[in-house]
Amino acid sequence: MKTKPTLTLARGLALSAALAFVPATHAAEAIANGGFESPGGNGTAPTNWTADFNSYGTFSGAAHSGSWGLHAGSLSNSGGSYQDITTEVGVTYIVSAWAQNFGSAAGSSHLDVLIGTPGDGSHTFTFPNYNTLHTTTKFASDVTDNSFLVGGAWQQYTFTFTATGTTTRIGLYNSYKAGDSFHSIDVDDVSVASLNDLVWTLSPADNAGAVAKDANLVITFNQDVQAVAGKNIVIMSDATTLETISVTSSQVTISGTLVTINPTANLPLDTACHVLIDAGAFTTTSTATFDGITDPTAWNFTSAGFNGGFESPGGNGTAPTNWTADFNSYGTFSGAAHSGSWGLHAGSLSNSGGSYQDITTEVGVTYIVSAWAQNFGSAAGSSHLDVLIGTPGDGSHTFTFPNYNTLHTTTKFASDVTDNSFLVGGAWQQYTFTFTATGTTTRIGLYNSYKAGDTVHSINVDDVSVVPGVAHYITASVSGSGGTISPSGAVLVVDGADQTFTITPDAHYAIADVVVGGVSQPAAVSSGSYTFSGVSGDDTIVASFSALPTHTITASVSGSGGSISPSGAVVVDDGASQMFTITPDANYAIAQVLVDGVNNPAAVSSGSYTFSANNADHTITASFTATGSDYDSWASDNGATGQTPEEDHDNDGVENGIEYFMGQTGSSFTVMPGLDETNTITWPKGAGFLGTWQVQTSPDLGTWTNVVGTDNGSSVSYLLPSGAPGGKSFVRLLVTPTP
Repeated sequence: MKTKPTLTLARGLALSAALAFVPATHAAEAIANGGFESPGGNGTAPTNWTADFNSYGTFSGAAHSGSWGLHAGSLSNSGGSYQDITTEVGVTYIVSAWAQNFGSAAGSSHLDVLIGTPGDGSHTFTFPNYNTLHTTTKFASDVTDNSFLVGGAWQQYTFTFTATGTTTRIGLYNSYKAGDSFHSIDVDDVSVASLNDLVWTLSPADNAGAVAKDANLVITFNQDVQAVAGKNIVIMSDATTLETISVTSSQVTISGTLVTINPTANLPLDTACHVLIDAGAFTTTSTATFDGITDPTAWNFTSAGFNGGFESPGGNGTAPTNWTADFNSYGTFSGAAHSGSWGLHAGSLSNSGGSYQDITTEVGVTYIVSAWAQNFGSAAGSSHLDVLIGTPGDGSHTFTFPNYNTLHTTTKFASDVTDNSFLVGGAWQQYTFTFTATGTTTRIGLYNSYKAGDTVHSINVDDVSVVPGVAHYITASVSGSGGTISPSGAVLVVDGADQTFTITPDAHYAIADVVVGGVSQPAAVSSGSYTFSGVSGDDTIVASFSALPTHTITASVSGSGGSISPSGAVVVDDGASQMFTITPDANYAIAQVLVDGVNNPAAVSSGSYTFSANNADHTITASFTATGSDYDSWASDNGATGQTPEEDHDNDGVENGIEYFMGQTGSSFTVMPGLDETNTITWPKGAGFLGTWQVQTSPDLGTWTNVVGTDNGSSVSYLLPSGAPGGKSFVRLLVTPTP
């Protein structure tokens, strides 16, 4: 029995696949870290390479083969590095390296690759015709210079050498010639192998993910190759052969070291694939022969999914990955998009957006389409999302969206197109429908299609999915008022799936009944939820609510000195409990807590009171008492009995009232502290002070004006404004103690 295909749309998939350095199993690859990467970042030499000259920096763009190349600096801060490799005397080796000038045109600077014996410092090699900065002592006198004029695009540079010793030093240098522009050189995919061995890189790389469905397969060798008749390339998915390609067919293009394989059919979506190649499929003039790829794990990768997340790594103006642009405009959603992804939206009435994608379907199978959407920054009913389903068009058919402006016409579908149009609101919402496939390829298109009268708004789209299955609808609703059911409306459920609904009463309401298919469900009333298990048909669920009897507890404070929370007329459901918290202000304590007129000592001690299982109206009133000491008590404690606040009991020049305010005595403190760096003056304030205070200012010590100071609890402060009249301002604090 054939299994129905499942098109689950993967979110967040990227198209690019890095090229990994994959030498043939028999190749004697001598170099380490051919990718020339440096985990240390800017200023460090690549791993396994030794720095010579001054500078390195990480390539800041999308580097060749997906790696991060290293580049040199400037004429006075150039870069170079070398590595010692094991070689066999008399054997010819082929050296290959990819390079580009960073941000420059062809012929702007040179890459010099030196080959020779490690130096002992007694020999100096100066690059011919180059500036004197480019001199190295890292090679013996047998050094050879292989110089390449590097262009602005990535290019492979190759040469051969015959080893004269068992250790050979290879050095890569950015060597500016007279007249060169001062540009950096990015280097990648360096290889050194015997001329009798083939070394290659693969694209997409082994184990790569999210490979574009229409991607070419590319093999880059370290020397020129040619195809051998009778040999094949096989693209497979598990045990299924997707395509067999002869290496001498027009689908295989060979340009020097580069072999490009162009499959006839696109890769299936979100599928694990691997490539097998016959041994001897490619050969070289040096008689080196390609061993082939016979291990299914040697070159395997996964194709990209449907991109249901609707992301576009290209940003504004580009269609989402794996989708083809139709109409004019796209833009990245700039907010926190649904499900954490970046949605795509259309532009304006004259610059609208749409895109389509072809998917593999099975004739006669019903598919469920789901898409989340919102109008960007708008209210409900501002514009429409149209989802078209049909056969790919050949340009001879025109579909115009019904009753929409003439801008919305597409030739991308055949005459069997169906239009599923949704009036999109300002909040994210899921829109679903079903279709039955009439062919093995179905085109799905998403369009921002403004109807006459619509407000011109963009539409953000996310989490698009297409899955096979029979669909059923469960209609969820509320009878009357008093609560909600979620999800609500006509909820699409795949045949055999489960669907849970949550019933939530409003405040002071209870669930009265939950009726499923006309039958009451007491368990759902108790639990607040109901699950349809193994849905096999349409159904209904209706929730109803009843108002609860309530009582009012009136909470208040008598006088001042604290608060009660909650306060005012507090409505409590019959049988429910309600707690009140009583909080005194600084220098106050709870004096009484009257519950229905009767003091409750426990509430005074604990600072809270709870009405449990309440079944009547109540009152609760809190009052507070000051805890500070009055002036007379202070005077008695400090030898000032009978004296007024204006007198000075210890003759220190500070009046009694001021010492009482500050909570200090004696003459060891400053009555009038100076300004701090913020132009603020601060007076200390005793914790037990009872009374009032007032900050005043004067320009001449004659006329005083009340100003607003700040009570900080343990101090009083005043921020002196800038620009005082006449450049002067006097400040004083008036204290009136409570007797």
